[in-house]
Amino acid sequence: MTGVVSGAPAPLTIRFAVQADLTDIAALGAWSAESWSDEVIRHRVWVGSTAGGIVAALSMSLVTDVAEVRQITVAPWARRTGFGRTLLEHGVSWASNEGAQEVFLEVSAGNDAAIRLYESAGFTEIARRTDYYAPGDDALVYRRGTPGRF
Repeated sequence: MTGVVSGAPAPLTIRFAVQADLTDIAALGAWSAESWSDEVIRHRVWVGSTAGGIVAALSMSLVTDVAEVRQITVAPWARRTGFGRTLLEHGVSWASNEGAQEVFLEVSAGNDAAIRLYESAGFTEIARRTDYYAPGDDALVYRRGTPGRF
């Protein structure tokens, strides 16, 4: 699935990631190229790019009617531009088209920017996992119904 999205500040092209993208995805700062390689093999991974190259990546999984946002990362210079939201909405739309009834994700309780993005995109906190990432670093679990489902 590819396409150009024009709602962002610059046109964002979204396409499935391939192994050749791993170095560029890892440079965004979230996971290593090896971790992203596993994602590309086992799950759905999209990249968002502009004329300057890859600016964001999203990994999602789908089991029966439940989807999970496994990772979303945006280049530091491209945050708060709408690229992350555009890619997230693309993934939620994909999940809905594949029959998902709901989408889940988890995020560090200290990641205020991501929490604002998820809540503004219609995700609602449903649980807290104490010390999940490290002592004092809780995980918040979020849920959102897919379009037309909830």
